[in-house]
Amino acid sequence: MEKFVINGGKSLKGRVHISGAKNAAVAILPAALLADSPCVIENLPEISDVATLLRAMRELGADIRSINKSTVEINPKSASSY
Repeated sequence: MEKFVINGGKSLKGRVHISGAKNAAVAILPAALLADSPCVIENLPEISDVATLLRAMRELGADIRSINKSTVEINPKSASSY
């Protein structure tokens, strides 16, 4: 485990971006196939599980559009039930 040791009397300032949780993403993405209209899913982690799941959903016929590296729009209208 990495750690930072800060020596000195100065306070820290800044921002840290926290990516989405893997376990939540792999549950939320397939649930979008059950929707009646397009869904926008934000804050997805950049991991192979998410990429594989999105690829499988495309194979089922879902229209998936990447908005940016952590956001996708899923239109389930054209997905088949197979």
